[in-house]
Amino acid sequence: MRLDAGLLERSRTALGLWRDLERAYDDIAHALAGGGHELGALAERIVALEHELKPLVAERSALRSRAAETAPHGSPEDELLRVWRETDALIETLAERQPMLVRAALAARHETAQRLHDARRARLRARSYDPPDAAPRLASRRA
Repeated sequence: MRLDAGLLERSRTALGLWRDLERAYDDIAHALAGGGHELGALAERIVALEHELKPLVAERSALRSRAAETAPHGSPEDELLRVWRETDALIETLAERQPMLVRAALAARHETAQRLHDARRARLRARSYDPPDAAPRLASRRA
């Protein structure tokens, strides 16, 4: 398989998108730790990155299969293989991080739900008491 400049460029583009996804994972981890990032915007960013990556991943898979069929006389150029190996390593790292982020997100969700529940209960309790400057509703004849 001869090196196609367009293929190498698309492979580098895909690697860049995977790196962007890694940064998004970092931002999510930071946000879950209380760093103040907007999780909704991060989720939209990840969806957009995944949408951009989808055709590039499919193309790379097809080309790698074709390269394996024609090897050794048609193996890809060294630079293309280097980009593919780097991409594979990055994908593996992200796949390992994903379950940890999901667990952290679920824990943060549980903590937020608990705080909302506690705030609701406190609000209901406060509503059941009269304000301190209100006249008493009932008065004892003996007091």
